Amino acid sequence: MPRWATPDAAIRDYWRRRGGHVQSLDLSAPRTGTLHGAQEADLAYACVAWALAQIPETERQIVVAVALGASYRSIAEYLHRSDWWVRNRHIRGWTVVRDILAELGLIPAKSA
Repeated sequence: MPRWATPDAAIRDYWRRRGGHVQSLDLSAPRTGTLHGAQEADLAYACVAWALAQIPETERQIVVAVALGASYRSIAEYLHRSDWWVRNRHIRGWTVVRDILAELGLIPAKSA
């Protein structure tokens, strides 16, 4: 069973944990609360970090910002780029992360 429904959910969860909000997150597998579940969660978070590391820094920043709720327009204004440029970089990076997480079984595989 996949841990997250979407790449954005995985990124948001990872980013919250990384930001020191661990106390508010359940690190165990769903409904188990076991040590094994916590270890699986740690591995899943490490896989998300690794997937994000596979894309260039600018794309990574854009993918994370969009997952956390930023709009293409706000990112474009911050980076002094066009909305289209930001959207293009987001799609490229997001697709790589999605494919990696799906291959690892952390999100559902994309439907054909």
